[in-house]
Amino acid sequence: MAPTLLQTLTTDEDVFAELRFKIVDIQFDNAYPAGGYPGIRALVGMSQVLAMTLLTRVDQPQFLNPSHYEQTSDKLRIFNSPGAAGSLVEITTGSNYSTVVFRYLVIGR
Repeated sequence: MAPTLLQTLTTDEDVFAELRFKIVDIQFDNAYPAGGYPGIRALVGMSQVLAMTLLTRVDQPQFLNPSHYEQTSDKLRIFNSPGAAGSLVEITTGSNYSTVVFRYLVIGR
């Protein structure tokens, strides 16, 4: 399984200084993979993703899991709320996030 791009809320005309900006809704799946979800560039339709900023959790805005896009591995990692001493802990491999929808601002080319 893999995450699903539910919708792109912007168009490819959202370009500034050769950078493309997209706002996308991504729904996850029922088995979080070790090390995060791969293939994010292809999922959002960009050859290079420079940054992904989590805007909100669409399905339940009152809950928000921090996430981090890793450019070198093209993976999106999801974390639980801060643990001891404020550290972030990646969600457990195999976690079911199939009902979770996050909205991201994606900047890339």
